[in-house]
Amino acid sequence: MLIMSSICAICFLGGWTIPQFITNTLPFLLKVPGILWFLVKVYAFMFFYYWVRATLPRYRYDQLMAIGWKLLIPLALVNILITGLVKIMV
Repeated sequence: MLIMSSICAICFLGGWTIPQFITNTLPFLLKVPGILWFLVKVYAFMFFYYWVRATLPRYRYDQLMAIGWKLLIPLALVNILITGLVKIMV
């Protein structure tokens, strides 16, 4: 989870850079080192992961398979059908 949080912080939140809206409103935060910003972003992702794991129910393998067969595969087939129709029409 730590490595995944680090990768997410680098890819989606700008790594060690300070967000522009923060530097515009609070310019004294430019003196904060980049590694501290990176650790704050990683901690935010870790908090989000723990929060999601604690609040969402845990499904058993048979429940996941039932969701896949009864819901996700028909949804994917409908998606393929609609996409094909849109490509033919346009």
